[in-house]
Amino acid sequence: MSLKLRGIELSVHKKLSQSGIDSQTKILVACSGGQDSVVLVHLLKKLNYTIAIAHCNFQLRGQESEEDQAFVEQLAHHLQIPLFLKRFDVKSYCTEHQISTQMAARELRYAWFSQVMDSEQYEYLATAHHQEDSLETQLLNFSKGSIINGLTGIAYQNGTMIRPLYQTPKDAIELYAANHQLAWRHDSSNDSEDYQRNLLRLSIIPRLKQINPSLAQTLQRSGEIRAHLADFLYAEIADDRTIILRMALDKSLIPWESFSKMHNNPAVLYLHLDPLGFSYDQACNIIDSKSSTETKRFKSAEYELFVSANGLQLCSAIAQDAVPDLVIPAIGHYAVGDGMQLILEEREEYIQPERADKHIIWAEADNIHFPLRLRHKQEGDYFLPLGMERKKKRVSAYLKDSKIPLPERQEIWILEDAAGEIIWIVNFHPSENIRVADFGKKMIRISFQTCA
Repeated sequence: MSLKLRGIELSVHKKLSQSGIDSQTKILVACSGGQDSVVLVHLLKKLNYTIAIAHCNFQLRGQESEEDQAFVEQLAHHLQIPLFLKRFDVKSYCTEHQISTQMAARELRYAWFSQVMDSEQYEYLATAHHQEDSLETQLLNFSKGSIINGLTGIAYQNGTMIRPLYQTPKDAIELYAANHQLAWRHDSSNDSEDYQRNLLRLSIIPRLKQINPSLAQTLQRSGEIRAHLADFLYAEIADDRTIILRMALDKSLIPWESFSKMHNNPAVLYLHLDPLGFSYDQACNIIDSKSSTETKRFKSAEYELFVSANGLQLCSAIAQDAVPDLVIPAIGHYAVGDGMQLILEEREEYIQPERADKHIIWAEADNIHFPLRLRHKQEGDYFLPLGMERKKKRVSAYLKDSKIPLPERQEIWILEDAAGEIIWIVNFHPSENIRVADFGKKMIRISFQTCA
């Protein structure tokens, strides 16, 4: 056996041993029937690990998909390895979830792998990603603007997923397959440059290797260095980051002084905000907004960040969508998100409170037109503030004039009547439309408060 072939076996065995994986550890191996996964199955079997094969038939290539499945069934039978098979209707899943074929296949297979591991008590999932796959990932992420984490390459382990071949060159895998006279299936979809990874593999990487024949090894080494640098950077700001994330999730104002190691460096601010989904460009703009006299708003997929001279304040960008409008058909108690409730009670007459309470309003029963609707503030909302006679005002302008902080404005509730007229900016100001003219009439008391 050549040194290169022996080197693959030693490398894989050493890495698995360092992870505490021995011959008794149950490993589920994802096998498509392609050369890489067939080599991984054969190699782990040869090294006497306890393995089973998991094969997904996505039914995307007609007869080829059926032949792939038959091949894997024959492989498992020949090697006397347990086999788990699953057929997926990927096209229907794509339509239902409005995602690409590749994304659908990925979600389906990893969800199923997890189910098999749980039900059959397999401790690890092994995939056949190798050095060239890591190269493709780095180049793909680089082309899309990844800054740190995306340029470190494919890691050996991610939770219970392991990649025993992650440092193995593709030519070593080909040599192993040839030396052991292994058969495998060729996926014709890998020949199409319509897929980004295929474009890299078939056209771009071969050209780059004309400049550096050892490109995969070079970028893997560079990725390892970047990973260590990233660990160092994150360790440097770990204390600040923990405090900031806790304050952010509590919706507290984060004073600029909390970023003790930022020194107006947008890259460092980006490291703080990256877990919350904010980009480097946004970090640059946030730094520029520090000296602004107005509060600026920045959005990620899940959060809104409000920036002022005093600091930063975070709110959930999806909170409003998470709690749908609430229809109130009649008098009663109605639960709202975040442990709040809206209470409508009939009273024979108005009862003067001991002190003013912004959480309670009173209205003549005749002036409340059901069904009411409790919803979040929307752009273009107008209402007639109590005491403003007949002059309507934009809700956003009212809140700004009232010095309500911008983060709080995003979570304001609105109560409107059957005609769509706003009768209350909840916990702030009622409408002139429900002004009480006769305190002796039957009344409705409306309150918005925490659940008892």
